[in-house]
Amino acid sequence: MAKDYFPTVIIGAGPTGLSAAYYLPGDYLLVERDDHAGGICRSAVRDGFLFDYARDTLRGRDPHVRRMLVDLLGDNLHFQQSKIEIYANGAYSPYPFDGAPDGPDTRFLYPLHGGMQALVDGFEQVVRNVRLGNRVTKIDVRRRSVTINGTEEIGYERLISTMPLPELAQVTPAMPRAAREAIGGLQARPVSCVILGIDRRNVTRKHRIYYPEPGFIMESVFVQGNTSPYVLPEGTSSLTLEIYHAPHKPVAAADLIGQGLADTRKAGLLRSDDTILVADVLTLAYGAVLDTPETAQAVAAAHDWLRQYDIYPAGRFGAWANLTLDAALLAGRRVAEAALGRELAPAGVAAVPEAPAPITRPVGDAAGTADHVPVAPLPELPRH
Repeated sequence: MAKDYFPTVIIGAGPTGLSAAYYLPGDYLLVERDDHAGGICRSAVRDGFLFDYARDTLRGRDPHVRRMLVDLLGDNLHFQQSKIEIYANGAYSPYPFDGAPDGPDTRFLYPLHGGMQALVDGFEQVVRNVRLGNRVTKIDVRRRSVTINGTEEIGYERLISTMPLPELAQVTPAMPRAAREAIGGLQARPVSCVILGIDRRNVTRKHRIYYPEPGFIMESVFVQGNTSPYVLPEGTSSLTLEIYHAPHKPVAAADLIGQGLADTRKAGLLRSDDTILVADVLTLAYGAVLDTPETAQAVAAAHDWLRQYDIYPAGRFGAWANLTLDAALLAGRRVAEAALGRELAPAGVAAVPEAPAPITRPVGDAAGTADHVPVAPLPELPRH
């Protein structure tokens, strides 16, 4: 028998793992190999500038996700109308090209203070039994136990895993060799984020810009400074250049900052006389999954085998799918329901208000002065 036992063990305290724990009733254990929760959904601060690792915003279109966000963020939640463009053939154009008012990126939700770290902090107020710095080194499907840090064995009835599938295969010796080799060959795209703090306000009014042409090192630019006026010092701007690595797109890692600065100037986003106050690189080994013709078959086979032993892979790298942050949060609820076999209500301790508290967005005039003015509140959430 394992020394300790929990009905449900969750591996990974990223968005999906935290969401699953948020919904789960009763006793569970959430283990995370890093010394912090959040996975890629966290923030870093450099000289007064805040930058998100996730480089994603929230839509809140699903009512369950909306209710969770209001519960966790309260009056720190606000929304803006998205301004997204694409740079192609030497010019910027609105994105999507068809100009739809109702697409998934026309409006986004974001914490007014604290960046995406505020969402993680909200989870940490309501999620119980989180053990950080605990790496799963073995999963014994027959004993229904996980070994932590090579020494401690913990029993479970069901296991929710958000760890990357190739790593899950390495610690599950009973997995058939063919399945283990198939998912062991799955490839993720590492991402390097060049973060820049600029000593000039309103470098751009946009929130995201796509650069699909091969002449640019970055695939997109996330304008962190336009998500909230409280993520950067007054009179400045901040950008995150998203640089994805892949076999078909080799990227020289020696001077990512220099290459990124050169390309943003080439695109007219930065000026040659701009003073750069912050320049750093945030690197994620798992940035996005790389789809191949064999991917879906390998993932499906592994999932089918794991489910026989009440192991439920979920999340971007557990399900091996490029999920938005909203989808990753929703996946936590769905996997918790699948594991327990019933619909679940939120388990957070905070009361859900009748409607989101004051919601604002930053606006500015032609001269670039920014204020905060109220906008119409989001519709009231349905109650169960």
